[in-house]
Amino acid sequence: MKERNQALNVAISVGDIHGVGPEIILSAFQESQLFKWFTPLVYDPAGALPQLKSSFPELFQDFVCEIGPQDLIRPKKINLLDVPEIPIPLKPGIRNPEGAKFAVDSLRLAVSAVKNKQCDFLLTCPLDKTYISNSGMPFPGHTEFLGIEFNGSPQMIMVSGQLRVGLLTGHMALEKVVGSIHVDSIVESLRQLNETLKKDFQVVRPKIAVLSLNPHAGDNGKFGNQEADIIRPALNACVDSHRILAFGPFASDGFFGSGAFREYDGVLSMYHDQGLTAFKALAGFEGVNYTGGLSVIRTSPDHGPAFDLAGKGLADPTSFREALFVGRETYFNRALSSELLKNPLVNAPRTHGGFDH
Repeated sequence: MKERNQALNVAISVGDIHGVGPEIILSAFQESQLFKWFTPLVYDPAGALPQLKSSFPELFQDFVCEIGPQDLIRPKKINLLDVPEIPIPLKPGIRNPEGAKFAVDSLRLAVSAVKNKQCDFLLTCPLDKTYISNSGMPFPGHTEFLGIEFNGSPQMIMVSGQLRVGLLTGHMALEKVVGSIHVDSIVESLRQLNETLKKDFQVVRPKIAVLSLNPHAGDNGKFGNQEADIIRPALNACVDSHRILAFGPFASDGFFGSGAFREYDGVLSMYHDQGLTAFKALAGFEGVNYTGGLSVIRTSPDHGPAFDLAGKGLADPTSFREALFVGRETYFNRALSSELLKNPLVNAPRTHGGFDH
């Protein structure tokens, strides 16, 4: 376990090589003070980052280096790993199977580094979901893939300061959402979000708001009965059986529009766009995608590969930087939680015949 004054090793996947991932990595670390807190290990099996030198020479200074073996990591440098002798030509802005393949290859290498404890946490750059199912990752996105890799139950949580929005259903067609909402699934999602807020964000007694499914929270059954038949019973079960402070269900428009979200430590959204639309409007470029429910820490910028910006020097690295600091914060929060939960009697000295008096 690292000390708070030490730099953390961050395993970084490059994302889709034809998107903005490679650019935002280099752009973010133009802020040289980041090296005080992070040592980036960038897994680049396509050789994408070195190719940017001709287009963006200003991004290449003495802090970029290419290395081979994992044991030659250099502090205060962007360490490029698994770079091939013959790079794969970049096609900025082009969505194709090749970009997806190398995004998956990079992700697998970065995951392996975290599994082997060579890195302290994982930061994934954006990939395109169009082709990844044919590129060795038969999952709809990072979150589901990481759940399998780390044998966990991942929960997508969008983070920006004190605003933390978790999702009940994630990458799922809207027509399937209603059939996926059950009392048990809501209770489990709330239990998981509650634990993540306590362990990873050091919220002692989280207050969690739960959003409704239907407009106006169903308006007493006029627009649907899920609020009365499913969501409220789930909230009652959480309060009664799990001692979770869960409130709602709240209509999403009024909840966010009135600023009521500021009164809660976390929010549980019923489906992807319900939570993310409001979150991104409020967080701007400072949002971070955090994965709860894993044995390791994983963060990501809260945007996609942005093919329309790739290669133009317009990509904003703010969300990437925020993802670095959320990863660092949760790394030390977990360490503190683990320390606080230790049994003080486990290593206590024993005396013959019982306790000393």
